[in-house]
Amino acid sequence: MLWNQKESFALYAYKLEAELEETVQAVKDKLFGIHRVYLDVKKKIGLKVLDIAIWIG
Repeated sequence: MLWNQKESFALYAYKLEAELEETVQAVKDKLFGIHRVYLDVKKKIGLKVLDIAIWIG
């Protein structure tokens, strides 16, 4: 749990990644600030075996 003098926040375990993404969209201004731009994009990290095989030749 996180807390400060005004509020407390409880830990919540999301069952689906989509739930977390929806929550971030809903609170993005409070979370990042109104003068920030939140881009809702994903970048795949890592390579698949097939990608490596094609790259090697």
